[in-house]
Amino acid sequence: MFMFVHHVHYVVEDLEKVISYMEKNFEMLLDHKGEDTERGYNEAIYKVGRTLIEFTQPTKTDTSMAKFLQQKGPGVFHVAWGTDLLEEKAKRLASKGVKLRDSGIGKSPRGYKTLNFDLSDSIGTLFQLAQG
Repeated sequence: MFMFVHHVHYVVEDLEKVISYMEKNFEMLLDHKGEDTERGYNEAIYKVGRTLIEFTQPTKTDTSMAKFLQQKGPGVFHVAWGTDLLEEKAKRLASKGVKLRDSGIGKSPRGYKTLNFDLSDSIGTLFQLAQG
């Protein structure tokens, strides 16, 4: 089912400090920097081979990322596993009784499809599949 690590998503308190840290210590330059006012975060994205490294700083206090940051501090929010045939896999998981968030397949602001597992059904760990 998993083909590769699609992206690793970190939630951080200060995005500018992270950007500086990544450049200074790892000589990594940004692939993308942006703001999503609707979803409530600022982001910095780096490419490492096929994998994206995503850092987000919440700008709204009522989002799942902001709540994660308040409860656990900065860190890995989730790892998304790259896959193909996402609709087929969603049906297969649902047939096994797996509860999915957001009524199934969603779309990221960057255009790839996502499938998020409901935390109540995934041993408290946010699993995500991504295609595209």
